[in-house]
Amino acid sequence: MISEICLIFVVVGWLIQFLCSDSKKISITFVCFYLFGILLLVIDGVLNNLVNLAILNFICFVIGLSVLIKIARSKKH
Repeated sequence: MISEICLIFVVVGWLIQFLCSDSKKISITFVCFYLFGILLLVIDGVLNNLVNLAILNFICFVIGLSVLIKIARSKKH
């Protein structure tokens, strides 16, 4: 059940990115939905003893968080 919910967040994030931003910019809303969905996937992996999957999703989360930080810093300048 958690997997389906978090994948919905990832899909919504991608839809926001596709529909609401121009082709050269990444939407902060997209990244937030994506990060929340991936974080839920990490939790789901841990709860279901899928350690390798949880680790891979955590790596995706860290990379996505890095993108969010980079976007936030670039908007301040």
